[in-house]
Amino acid sequence: MKKFFALLLMLALLLSTGGCNRPQEMELTMLSQNLRIAADGGDNDVFLRVDRFAWLLEKYRPDVAGLQEYDPSWDVLLEEYLAELNYGIVFKYRGDHEATPIIYNKDKLELVSENFFWLSETPEVESPSWDDANGTRNRIVTECVFKDKETGIKFAHLNTHFGLTAYCQDESGSLINRYVKEHYTDMAVFVTGDFNTTENSQAYDNIVADEVLINAYYLAEEFGDVGGTFNGFNEGQTGSTIDFTFINHKVNTVYYSVLYDQPEGKFVSDHFGVLTKNIISR
Repeated sequence: MKKFFALLLMLALLLSTGGCNRPQEMELTMLSQNLRIAADGGDNDVFLRVDRFAWLLEKYRPDVAGLQEYDPSWDVLLEEYLAELNYGIVFKYRGDHEATPIIYNKDKLELVSENFFWLSETPEVESPSWDDANGTRNRIVTECVFKDKETGIKFAHLNTHFGLTAYCQDESGSLINRYVKEHYTDMAVFVTGDFNTTENSQAYDNIVADEVLINAYYLAEEFGDVGGTFNGFNEGQTGSTIDFTFINHKVNTVYYSVLYDQPEGKFVSDHFGVLTKNIISR
């Protein structure tokens, strides 16, 4: 009988320590990319740019990417590429059939949960974003929680596209800050998007208030290219920095770069992507 209980005790110890053998941190490559809706012709036609974006995905292979201005044309044209690269996608269209999807590497990550809310006075229901474009734009946030299959570590990713007026940007910044503060005190968080505003704005200050969120650029240890993110399809211009990746104190950003890649000298979008490499500890 004593041998039986000893074996049970040994088995219990093995089971209880098994999780301790898992790595205590995970590496995560994150991309934020405004794709630009299918509204242009010539070299900037979406039928040409989808191949360029697929090229970008294959080159950098982000584990997670937050996309903006994703419309039905992108959905149809990108579907095959995402399947080939084994990316899952989470999105919901707002009223004008535009979305802010999150794509993720299904080999590496498990989707734990998904949610959508609105940048408005009533975030739980679809509604206009304060005074944005005379109340015709319903600005959406895509929210996902993922678990790394190797380590079991979880993290949250919020991806969005702010409105056009200072008032709705200010209020959206406050809402994002408040939402993260209320929902993610003990989990690593990324917030990506086209924020339509620069660092020198009240909206930006509202996002990073009380250091609930921090611009990953300021914590990065190494850098690739650094500069503006909006090109407007104009050669030789990088424009303003209006695309950001924000993180909380649970994330350590080790690399930051604006992706100025132009496959065969052609634009992927009227925005350049923002790529970060990060470490998340248990």
